[in-house]
Amino acid sequence: MKRGAVLILFFIILLLSNLVLAADVAYILANERAVKAEILNVFSSLNLSVQLIRDSNIRSVNLNNYKLIFVDDVRLRNTRNIPIYNYPSVIMNKYYGEEWGLTDADGISQLASTAPLSVRLVNNGVKQVYTIAKVGSVNIPYYFLDDENKANMESIARTYTGNSYDFGDVVATAQAGTHLINGKISGAKICFYGIAKTKYWTNNARNLFIDCVNSVLVACNTNSDCDDNNGYTQDVCVNPGTIESFCE
Repeated sequence: MKRGAVLILFFIILLLSNLVLAADVAYILANERAVKAEILNVFSSLNLSVQLIRDSNIRSVNLNNYKLIFVDDVRLRNTRNIPIYNYPSVIMNKYYGEEWGLTDADGISQLASTAPLSVRLVNNGVKQVYTIAKVGSVNIPYYFLDDENKANMESIARTYTGNSYDFGDVVATAQAGTHLINGKISGAKICFYGIAKTKYWTNNARNLFIDCVNSVLVACNTNSDCDDNNGYTQDVCVNPGTIESFCE
C-alpha cells in the first residue's frame, strides 16, 4: 500500500473511532474519504498532528484547541457561518470568500489555461505549480483573490498569464488585526492558498503550501517581531523562524 493511502486510512480510523485526541491541525472537510493525501503528507513532514473534522460536526468542536485550521476545497454549509478569520487558518477554498471577509460579493475567482499553470512569486520570478493543464477536456484551475474585490492582504504569489499583467493573489497572507471586506477584523493570522488541485502539484506548489502553513504557525523570525515598544523590556524571539517560535 502506498504511503499516502496508509496515511488516509490511519486518519479515517481516528475520525470514525471518535477518539478525543489533542491535535495540532483541524482539517475541515465534507467527507473524510476525500481527504487529500498531499496535504496530510505536508503536515506529517512538519511533525503536525491532524484531526479530521466533518463539516456536519463543526459546531460541536472548539476550534480554539488547535494551532491551525485548514479548510479544504469543498462546499461547507455549516463552516461557512463560522468566523474562520478569528482562528489561525489556511484557507484552500473558493466558495466562501464573502462570508470570511476575503472578498466582496463577487467572491473568489479562478483561472485556467491550455498550458500548465504558473504563478509569479513576489520578488522571486515565475514558478510552474501544476504538472499538467487538463484532465480529459477539463482544464485544471487555481483560485485567486482579484485585486478589484479583495481584502488588504500581503501578496505571496500572483496569477501569471505569460505577460507582465496579473489579476490578483493566488497565495496571500494577513496578520491578526487585518481589516476584512465583511467589516470584521481578523483575530489571527490567515493564509489564502489557491493552488487547490493537489493531485497535480509540482514541488513549487508543495513548497508554497509549506510556506503558507509556516506563515500562520511561525510566531516570530527576529527579535524585532516581538518588540512591543513599551521601552521597559527587552523582547526576544525564541526558536526564531520555526513553528515552535514564541516571543518572551
